[in-house]
This record gives sequence, structure tokens and C-alpha cells, in this order.
Amino acid sequence: YLRHQIHMSDVLDDYEALAVMINARLFPNKVALFEGCFDDIEKVNSLVSNAKDWEDWKSSSNDFTYGSRLIVSAGRHEELFAMIRDAITKASNKYKEIYPIPHQELSQMKNSMFNVVFRINKYDSGVGMGEHVDRDDYNENAYYVVATYLNDDYDDGEIFFIESETKIKPKAGDIAIFPGNLVHMVFPVMNGNKMIITHHLNGDFGD
Repeated sequence: YLRHQIHMSDVLDDYEALAVMINARLFPNKVALFEGCFDDIEKVNSLVSNAKDWEDWKSSSNDFTYGSRLIVSAGRHEELFAMIRDAITKASNKYKEIYPIPHQELSQMKNSMFNVVFRINKYDSGVGMGEHVDRDDYNENAYYVVATYLNDDYDDGEIFFIESETKIKPKAGDIAIFPGNLVHMVFPVMNGNKMIITHHLNGDFGD
């Protein structure tokens, strides 16, 4: 991969006060991993661990339970929502600078991160996800995937990109961004639980 030191103050307008130094690791097929995107990942995880309204996280066919899920929005866990929104905005802005998004796609994206819903998914130990793409017949506007990793205190659970045979295990606070049509899978998580937010940059700039 390629490693770059990036200063976010060059690309952020509304978030200049949040400018930080972060690393970008670049992999084949426009896969990028932005390291250390949160100002205080420990506080994020404290807010997550204190939340009481987790629910089951089931497959789309409702016949398999991956783990549990926490819904976060501007009106639900407001402080947590703001911290996630700011981190994703920083990483997304830098991704769009490294890999300019075609005008046809960009014109369909509403540049707003204030009315979305984030879903924190917690994998049960022993659970992974098979080969799939995020952009399909059911979600054809999912142009880019933004995967936000909240913890790393577990074994395995790497994301694996099939075509390039690239395996990545992000650390807590890292954000991976990649095109929604890339075939990938997630290895089963062992000896712990993995917490991740999967967000799509699409026509609604939301899920």
C-alpha cells in the first residue's frame, strides 16, 4: 500500500476546527484506509457501551442473527451521532480529493450529513459475512462504502477484497472507504465482538 500524511485543514470548510493529521493507506481498486479519524475514540466507545437500546442485527431475509445493532441519529444519541458524523465527513472529503468522484455520481449525492442514521453493528464472536457487494439491485445508488471501525479488541474479522486478494484489519477509529461494486467478505470474528458502522455515499448520502 501507499502511505500519505494528510492535513485535513486543506480540504475541510465547515469542519476547519476539526482539522487533524491522519494517515491514508491506499490499496488496489480505490480502497483507502484512513487512520485515527476520531478525536476521542475512547469517549465514542464509552458512549456506545453505556447505550441501553441495542436490538438484534439480522440478515435481510431475517433468518440469521449476526449480532446486535445500535441506531444512532441526530435525535437519538445526539453526542455520539455528532462524533461519528464528523469523523466520516473528514474521511469522505479526503477520499474525494484522492479519488475524484465522477460528476455523474457526484451530482446524485446530496452533500449533507445531518439527516442520516448510523447503525453500529456488533458482530457476535464466530460470525463473519460471505462474499458480497454493497451496490446491487436493492441498493443501486450505493456508490461508495464507508466502514467505520470502533474497536480492535478481537481476533481475526478482517475485511478481504476478492479481486486484489487484499486483507485489511483496521484499528479502532479507522475508516475504510471503497467502491460499492467491489466484491468483498468479512472473516469470522473470534475472541471478542467487532463494532462497525457501514455507511453508503449514495443519492441520499445515507444508508
